[in-house]
Amino acid sequence: MQNLKKMLKSVFIIMIFAIFLQSCKTADCPSCSENTRVSHPKLIEWKVALNSEYYDENTKTTIMSVSTDIEPTFIPTINPDSRECGNIPTWDGMPWESYFQKNHFKNLKGIIRIIGYPNESGVSPIYSIPASNIAEITSTSNPLLLPPHEYVIKEPCLCCDRIRNGWWIFDKFEMRLMAGYRNMNDSIIYPTANGTSTYYSDIFNTDRGGSNIVPGLEFAGLWSIKKIDPSEKFQIGVHTGLWVADESYFIPVGLHLRYTFNQKPNPFENNCNTPYVFGNIGLPLDFKTAAPIFGHRYYYSLGVGYDWAVSCGTDFSIDLGFRQMSLPLPAIDCCPEIPSADRYLYRLSYLGFLRIGLTF
Repeated sequence: MQNLKKMLKSVFIIMIFAIFLQSCKTADCPSCSENTRVSHPKLIEWKVALNSEYYDENTKTTIMSVSTDIEPTFIPTINPDSRECGNIPTWDGMPWESYFQKNHFKNLKGIIRIIGYPNESGVSPIYSIPASNIAEITSTSNPLLLPPHEYVIKEPCLCCDRIRNGWWIFDKFEMRLMAGYRNMNDSIIYPTANGTSTYYSDIFNTDRGGSNIVPGLEFAGLWSIKKIDPSEKFQIGVHTGLWVADESYFIPVGLHLRYTFNQKPNPFENNCNTPYVFGNIGLPLDFKTAAPIFGHRYYYSLGVGYDWAVSCGTDFSIDLGFRQMSLPLPAIDCCPEIPSADRYLYRLSYLGFLRIGLTF
């Protein structure tokens, strides 16, 4: 047990070190943060004119123009598979400024984000208009006295440097510390040469009586199946780890499924993080009970989680889940009259669990 505690402590220290080693690269610009309007208008105003009417799904309105005192921002749309860590991606490798000319928007691939003036409810509408539909953008620091200036788009900021392309041979790799709780008040009676012995469950117990708390380590290596899901949000792979329960060390071996909602974040959007759902099913193996591998032992799990990007290649992850598992207990080792098939006992458990760790 002491060796397990030392191992769990070492893994936890490695995780914390990896989190603080790097932070996901973000920039201080309008497209990388939530814009808040000060109580009084700014001294500059932008007016955006469109080529054709635009129906905005967010505001449920049709517009031909919009004014704002917050600078419009250009958010390009790029191929996420062409990205490299630390580099601001472009369409063909040319510097961004080579694309930007006054009021030449028709060839730009992406959207112009505009935060309008507050409405009657005090809410500032946010418009995401295709760049090709922008006729012109003008700005002035005093609409009453000065003529408007043609607006030139600025180079986009690298808001999110997270690239979820996996580690080693995997398209995604999970490493988790797990703590599970099963609400059980159990006991089990074993025959002995002199009668019987009764084992009782406890909050944290390492013998065959059972424990409410089940600690463990879990790992999952996943691959994308582009023929099924070209977005690579759905992935399938293997699940394993180490659980301490019922007087044994169990090694789960199973199938792991995961769906990541924001698998390929736009590097120019402030949206690096992502929720996900997962499930796994398999066999809990051990080297002590000698119970048959196939038959009564099994586990399956379902859960939801959230990834926070902490570097270009790493997420800090927390998830919650439910697990049903049937674990073999140590075999009855006395009484030769007991048939061999009856010497193996199993405990069926329903486990709620919390996991924290890293995703690569």
